[in-house]
Amino acid sequence: MTSLSTPARNCFLMQIAFPSLAASLLAVFSHKALAENTTTVTIKGIVEGGTCDISVGDRDRTVELATLPSSHFNSNVSGGDKDFFITVDNCDDDALIARFAFSGSAADPPFHEVFRNLGDAKGVGVRIYFKGDGSDSVIYPGRHIDWWVTNHQSRLHVAAQYYKVGNNVVAGSVIAPIQLDMSYL
Repeated sequence: MTSLSTPARNCFLMQIAFPSLAASLLAVFSHKALAENTTTVTIKGIVEGGTCDISVGDRDRTVELATLPSSHFNSNVSGGDKDFFITVDNCDDDALIARFAFSGSAADPPFHEVFRNLGDAKGVGVRIYFKGDGSDSVIYPGRHIDWWVTNHQSRLHVAAQYYKVGNNVVAGSVIAPIQLDMSYL
């Protein structure tokens, strides 16, 4: 039997030992690396029914009320009425009713049906009312109006007005941001 010389035997042992050591180290470090790089991916989506587009002229719109003197409110609780329309079009076939929901800050009690004025005028807010069915019903913060979609569009007729919310109205600017959210039934 032939014996391996010392350098050859050491080389042979290194050839056997090194792959085992490398495999052990790889297993230890690979396991740790996988654990540190684990993550969760959540996939979300919404399948919705019919939708409509808010008409371009009605997006981020400013409705200008007429300028009134503060003395107008000595004998009137409201004034400066301005009609306007909110239109949605390109409605899908299954969008039968458009829901127009209004939100914003209400004036101090007991004027919960009036939107708060953020301008510098005092004693006055903004009231919105629905004119589409002839009722002139008030649209207050948190209220919604459901209106039929016909021929792939819906057009909501509303009006805005100044509304007295204090004993004395002090001149200044009136600004009442109102958010309109749309959904379809």
